[in-house]
Amino acid sequence: MKSKKGWKVFLGIVGGIIVLLILATVVAKVVFTKEKLLALMVPKIEAALDRKVEIDDVTVSIWGGLGVDVNGMTVFNRPGFTRQELFKFDELSIRVKFWPLLHKRIEISKLILENPEINLETTRQGVSNFEDIIRGEGGAIIIPASFDQLEIANGQITYLDDKNQKTVILRKFEQKARLSLDEKGENAEIAGTITIPEIELILPNYTGKLPPLTLSLEHLLTLDMARQVLEIKDMKLGIAEIQMEVKGQVGGLDKSPILNLTVQSDKIPLEEVLASVPKEESSPLNQLSTSGSMTVTASVKGEIKEGVSPEIEGKVTLENARIDFARVPKPFLMPYGEVNFNNRSLSFFSSGAQLGGTPMQVKLVLEDFSDPSLSSEISAKLNLGIVQEMVSLPQGMGLAGSADLNVKAYGKVKKPDKMVLSGRVGLQKAEIASPGLGVPIRNLDADMALKDGNVQISQMSLSMGKSSLNLQGKLYGILPYLLSQKTQPPLLSFNVNSPFMDFDEILPASEETQVGKQAPKSEAAASDSILLPGINASGQVSIQRGKFRGVEFTDFSSKVEVTDGVLKLGNIVSNIYTGTVGGAVETDLRQPDHIKFDMNLTANQIEANDFLSRFTAVDDRLFGKLNLTATFAGEGNNVQDIRKTLLAKGTASFSDGKLVNLPLLDSLSSFLGIRMATEQNVRTLWNTFRIENGRVYFDDLTASVKDGDVQLTGWLGLDGSLDYKLTLVLSPELSTKFSALGDLSNYLKNDEGRVVLDIGVGGRTTRPNFTFDTSRAEKKLQDQLKTKVNEKRKELKDQAKETAQDLLQQLLKKKKK
Repeated sequence: MKSKKGWKVFLGIVGGIIVLLILATVVAKVVFTKEKLLALMVPKIEAALDRKVEIDDVTVSIWGGLGVDVNGMTVFNRPGFTRQELFKFDELSIRVKFWPLLHKRIEISKLILENPEINLETTRQGVSNFEDIIRGEGGAIIIPASFDQLEIANGQITYLDDKNQKTVILRKFEQKARLSLDEKGENAEIAGTITIPEIELILPNYTGKLPPLTLSLEHLLTLDMARQVLEIKDMKLGIAEIQMEVKGQVGGLDKSPILNLTVQSDKIPLEEVLASVPKEESSPLNQLSTSGSMTVTASVKGEIKEGVSPEIEGKVTLENARIDFARVPKPFLMPYGEVNFNNRSLSFFSSGAQLGGTPMQVKLVLEDFSDPSLSSEISAKLNLGIVQEMVSLPQGMGLAGSADLNVKAYGKVKKPDKMVLSGRVGLQKAEIASPGLGVPIRNLDADMALKDGNVQISQMSLSMGKSSLNLQGKLYGILPYLLSQKTQPPLLSFNVNSPFMDFDEILPASEETQVGKQAPKSEAAASDSILLPGINASGQVSIQRGKFRGVEFTDFSSKVEVTDGVLKLGNIVSNIYTGTVGGAVETDLRQPDHIKFDMNLTANQIEANDFLSRFTAVDDRLFGKLNLTATFAGEGNNVQDIRKTLLAKGTASFSDGKLVNLPLLDSLSSFLGIRMATEQNVRTLWNTFRIENGRVYFDDLTASVKDGDVQLTGWLGLDGSLDYKLTLVLSPELSTKFSALGDLSNYLKNDEGRVVLDIGVGGRTTRPNFTFDTSRAEKKLQDQLKTKVNEKRKELKDQAKETAQDLLQQLLKKKKK
């Protein structure tokens, strides 16, 4: 009976509690309605944040613990920012333990925040939407409540820095934590984890999108609120596959925090480090594979306050590092490397490093990060064949040979053009292949000294097929130019000597370049293009013997200047066409498909046939020594283009030569009906000429040949067309044989009895046509007729006068009688 009575009492108590809970829930629902809760909560939150706040729904709960559920809360930004919302979430659920409230302690059993989104922003003017919220007033840290379960699910934090054009997005942010307080509320223990599986970085001047990073954090912390000290008992920080352990403490939380932390990592595989580096699909890092390990140790000590940073000091140790490059047969090896760093400086050195089986030593010191100064030293013996696999070269270009480097550099990083470079660079048996060269550069040996940003070339020799040269000189300002494109292009001062240069082998002509051949348009780019590197140059070139487009020359010398892509040759002296040539040339090479040139040329005693057969359709016809003074200008990088654009003017003289097998003479001989010699000795020839519109104009050509004297005006097309006015004074021998114009022929002779012919010449050099101009003979005939008439008139007049006088005398005699 007693037992049954006890159960009745127990069930009565339980039933009473349930009834009380139901009544409490009903009362809570009635007293704390949604409207009352919103009217109570929203103004206080808006006042605290100084921003407009909206809450969709809020309810009070008894079941599962006393608590509040908030659905759909938004904190709005002030005007002037990109996003409307500063902070929003879908659901916040808070449950508080009931019994500790009776002892004036707040113990949260559960706090769950779902789908929070925080949008932080800094405008172009440097104004942020969060600075006023996080700005604290100092004072001791007091934790009024503990919690058994804190969860943040599927959060996102976006930071937009419009001033520096940077964006950081933390996606799928998750946090789980617990916080416990001792009975006095003086000591707290915090433990939990934070994971961010995706961190997206959008940086300025970065093509494409960086792959996401990941972040994880496991922590066990204790907070002594009496001493205001936070002790980090265990903290594991993971960035991608890299794990770090942090220990130590942070004191002075009520004033300025003072850090005393250590950071330590186990051996981190280098392949995991490489995998953690953000890179694009096209990044050259994708062509690398690594092995080996690195260890990181660091300490962080000191106070954190405005204008003051804690002291950071640490070391990264690399062991048995190996980097393999795609398509490169040999790796980069570094048995040991060390990086030491602190707040102000960083240093690096390697020991026993090898690149492609050749030793390499690297030392580097970077000081004063606010205005960094670099001091570095590199010594290596490089295999150029491996270097070309590591550096992107133009298609078809190749390197071979070896290079010795022993280089030091120091100076301000922010002023790269002021960096000081010293040391030596040597090349041994280097080879360079380029699609722009018909033959590769071989046997390139050089000894170069670097000082003050300049390169002193004490010796350089190379060969290209049958050609070879030696160069000495100095390259000014190369380092500032490479490090800062704002500086002037470097200047090469040089002296080049060559025993033989075959430019036809070095720069082979395409079919389009060759006279009389026409290549397809697709091959035009392969014509005589000459490309110069982006430097200026000034020097002297001497070539003992050479060949260019079939033209052989000897003892060539010239002053050479290259300024911003314009090549100038001055004081040119050379033996060519068995004579000598001098003058100056200016060529614009900035558009290699349309090279422009201007030339002042003086030629003495050059072989006329060699010269004419190169630029005109007249070949193997005129032999002898030609003197020429002329200017030429045109555009093009092959003979065909040059013929179309060539402009020239000048004077030419010729002596002691001959004309042979000239179809024009054969045709003229047939036209005149006399046999002219197939070989005409030319005693003298003089002419002023000009070239334009593809024609050579002769303004006053005069010549003395075996069969007569010639005066010529008109033009000869570079394609072989003709339009001449020819005055031919036949030799005395041919004058007696000329009868093509019948009786009129007698009226073509001059005072010496030589026939003077005016002939129009047209058609082409291979098939000319002729027309007589008889106006000279007709005028002479008219003049003779007029003379005879006048003589007859005078004779008749004299006879009449004599008759009249006789009659008069007879009349006078009769009158006297």
